[in-house]
Amino acid sequence: MNIPQRDLFTNAAKDYELMARALAYLGDHWHDHPDYKQAAKHAGLSPHHFHKVFTRWAGVSPKNYIGALTHNAARDMLVGGASVEEASFEAGLSSPSRLHDLCIKHEALSPGEARSKAKGVDMVWGAAPCPFGIAVGLISPRGLSAYGFCELGEVEASFEDF
Repeated sequence: MNIPQRDLFTNAAKDYELMARALAYLGDHWHDHPDYKQAAKHAGLSPHHFHKVFTRWAGVSPKNYIGALTHNAARDMLVGGASVEEASFEAGLSSPSRLHDLCIKHEALSPGEARSKAKGVDMVWGAAPCPFGIAVGLISPRGLSAYGFCELGEVEASFEDF
């Protein structure tokens, strides 16, 4: 099938606008934990098409995106001194065990370890060249805890950011 190039650009621009609105909607409503059907309705797409386009553009499913937003908010609360229970409920989670699951999934640390900034956790780190510059990674006993990319000479600063 030969699709004219102008149609590809038109479709990409349309999808971009839809996904920008969807990301803004999810960013504003993550606390309510909307399901992808609600987000699809807001974007004016069928749930199936929304899930497909969102995942292609964002690189993660709508559910995983909301989970990442929830985790980030809860983690900020933990680092700010909130208890695990306070952070769980302020993030709209049903129980501290849900926060535990999110923390393990997103940073391979328990909520308590995240709150203490991994104090006392035996972490391993490394760096290697890759097509995006220098890849840096931080590994906890439970798995990959953090990764990112930096320029040559910025490796130590990158680990300080972690």
